[in-house]
Parts: sequence; structure tokens; C-alpha cells
Amino acid sequence: MIMDKVEITLKVPVSFNGETFSTLTFSEPDVGCLVDAESVGEGEQTQLYAMLAGMCGMSFDAFRKIKFRDLRRIMAATDHMVKNFDQDDAATGETSPS
Repeated sequence: MIMDKVEITLKVPVSFNGETFSTLTFSEPDVGCLVDAESVGEGEQTQLYAMLAGMCGMSFDAFRKIKFRDLRRIMAATDHMVKNFDQDDAATGETSPS
């Protein structure tokens, strides 16, 4: 079963532009997240990080301040949201447009 939201409490909170982020809630990416991720145009990893920022409503610049140990936890917890769309379609009988 896929969860609609994933909440991660950062081990090292992020401060950016006067705002502190200590808990992030990630939702399945929408088209806006995908478009924003493509717009960074700096490679697959950078696009993934931009998409993760959009999934939790955080600016990409703020997301870049997340420590690696927290990033690993975020990636593990959201993996099903960003990598398994084709498997979700197969499970429901839906097809992806070609």
C-alpha cells in the first residue's frame, strides 16, 4: 500500500530566510514538481532534489541546506513516491501514455 504523505523529522533542522524547517511532509509529486525539477537542468540527481523540495513545499535553495544524513532518510522514505509509478500503473491496470 502506498502512503499519500510521508513525514520526516530532520535530525538537523534547516534555517533559511528566517524560517526554520524541522519536520517536512512529502506528498506524491504533481506536474508542477516535475516541471520545476526539469527547469533546474543540472543533471538527474539535482532534478531529483528539486522534485523532493517541491514535494514538501520547500524552496530548492532551502532544500539544498539539508544535511546528507537527513537526505538519505528522505530518499528512503519517499522512494515509493518517485520511482515506482510504472509499478503503480501495473497494479491498478492503468497504462502510461507512450
